[in-house]
Amino acid sequence: MGTEITTTTQDVEIIRAEVRPVLDAARAIVVTDEATYGTAMEIAAKASGAAKHVEEVFRPAREAAHKAWKAVTETVASFVGPLDEAKRTCTTKAVRWRQVEETKRQAERRALEDAARKEAEEARLRAAVVLEESGAKALAQRVLDEPIKPLPVEAAAPIRSVARETIRANWQVEVVDFAALVKAVAAGTVDMDVLQPNMTVLRARAKALKCNFILSGVRAWDEGSVAFK
Repeated sequence: MGTEITTTTQDVEIIRAEVRPVLDAARAIVVTDEATYGTAMEIAAKASGAAKHVEEVFRPAREAAHKAWKAVTETVASFVGPLDEAKRTCTTKAVRWRQVEETKRQAERRALEDAARKEAEEARLRAAVVLEESGAKALAQRVLDEPIKPLPVEAAAPIRSVARETIRANWQVEVVDFAALVKAVAAGTVDMDVLQPNMTVLRARAKALKCNFILSGVRAWDEGSVAFK
């Protein structure tokens, strides 16, 4: 797979010399009357023609480079694509299982903590009863008022890393009711930045309606454009 790029450094320098006067003239022109308007349009036409010339000169080299890039990219993709899919398949299955197991582990920990707290409360109550029966009512009340400190519990150990993997939270969102989201923004309960205007649709509507384009919160104007044959 050999591709020859024939554009030379000399070609680049020749084009640079041809283009520079056009760029300088465009920067210098000030349109103040009909004559300078005509000059500006002549410079613009030269710029348009020069751009087409540059495209023609570099087209063979660019097409050859693109062909080579495309061939290499397709070869890489033929390997990387399936490998990425294999990675996603395995990690998705593994993460789902890990999340289920972690949910079980946390539920077990909470159950053990609840049991330990209940046992501590019962022990505290028994101690307070003994103190009160012995006549130490004030001390018994202090025992009851003393908050129970969190007790260490032995739950299942977290799942260990086996392939140097790092597991992070990866929260995703999906808009299931756009109208409800819009209403929430209008009500002020959700920030406006969750909504983004569709500029493609707005531009298309402005081009179709022109000066009749009227939409609350949107301004349309004719910026003008020039084309050269």
